[in-house]
Amino acid sequence: MHKNAFVTDHVITPENVEIIVRCGRTRWKIENENNNVLKTKGYYFEHNYGHGKKYLSSVLTTLILIAFLFHTLLALYCRAYIKLLGMVGRRRLFESIRVLSQMFFVSNWTHLFDGMEYALTHRVTLPVFFSSLPVGNSP
Repeated sequence: MHKNAFVTDHVITPENVEIIVRCGRTRWKIENENNNVLKTKGYYFEHNYGHGKKYLSSVLTTLILIAFLFHTLLALYCRAYIKLLGMVGRRRLFESIRVLSQMFFVSNWTHLFDGMEYALTHRVTLPVFFSSLPVGNSP
């Protein structure tokens, strides 16, 4: 026999107990899957962001949720992002965007995504790119 409990302010009757349980399980499933994505799919969301003096944990959590929102919108509406996601997966895509945006100035997302797609389809890698640069004294 399975036993479970949760808090509700609804009056539970034999007529509504099944729907209340189904709603509770659905809410738990949505929250659990959402947190799992945030923890395991490149967002590095952990339980403890409480290392700041006042508001650091709230700021970091908010930034992660904003990033998740934008990535969700991109995955729904941006063809180039959807294509890249299918080619390399979420973690590798995020890592590539992070590395490329640290190394190069890109004027817009379309330019970045098109460049990434070109590099993937033509097997262009950064070591090849850098080895083709003229050798000289760096500033």
